[in-house]
Amino acid sequence: MRRNRPVLDARRRLRSPGSPSPRRRPRRRWQGASKLLVALTVILPTVLAVGEASQTVAASDPIKAYVPITPVRVLDTRLPVGRGPFGHDETRSLEVAGTSSIPSSAVAVTMNVTVSAPTGPGYLTVWPADEPRPTTSNLNYVTGEDVPNLVTVGVSPTGAVSISSYLYAQTGTVHVIVDVVGWYHAGFNPIVPSRLMDTRAGLGGWKLGPGETRELVVQGAGNLPGSPIGAVALN
Repeated sequence: MRRNRPVLDARRRLRSPGSPSPRRRPRRRWQGASKLLVALTVILPTVLAVGEASQTVAASDPIKAYVPITPVRVLDTRLPVGRGPFGHDETRSLEVAGTSSIPSSAVAVTMNVTVSAPTGPGYLTVWPADEPRPTTSNLNYVTGEDVPNLVTVGVSPTGAVSISSYLYAQTGTVHVIVDVVGWYHAGFNPIVPSRLMDTRAGLGGWKLGPGETRELVVQGAGNLPGSPIGAVALN
């Protein structure tokens, strides 16, 4: 006489009595997050890259190299006092260190520089007062346009910067407003501005295409040293 054999469920596994049930594999809920973390790993070092030497200085010096302040207006040619607006190819010296809340020990300042009501197109250049005028510009403007730009520039031993206006028509005027928003006492080495890239002239390549990324070598270029540097301030 034949005995009926029990039918085993194919989904069940044979196990000895008392052995733990097999665990199910967790679902990959974080697969999307893993992709995000990979992307961040690529991007963050580009944005936060700091030379090892700079990190050592920052860790050993409890005083910050950059000191932000409440904005202080040090120039406004729109006011009835003073010399009035800048003319074509005019250069003026402006003392910033040792005035208001900016100490005389400052080696560089960060300023919000604005041009207002220009009578023609042109550009403005800011640089340390004890250095020759560079061939670069800090901001460009057209007729009647108010244009601001944040400028970080070194100061001369007397605490001054030079500001020069240039109008392409070689005539006309432009108002200039300067507000200091912070200063450096150490850790920043100001240099005479030098142009490293200008796609209009093919310097550093020609005009970038849609979605194009391009690397720019700064170490050893222009007036920058060839030795390792932690970061650069670019306009």
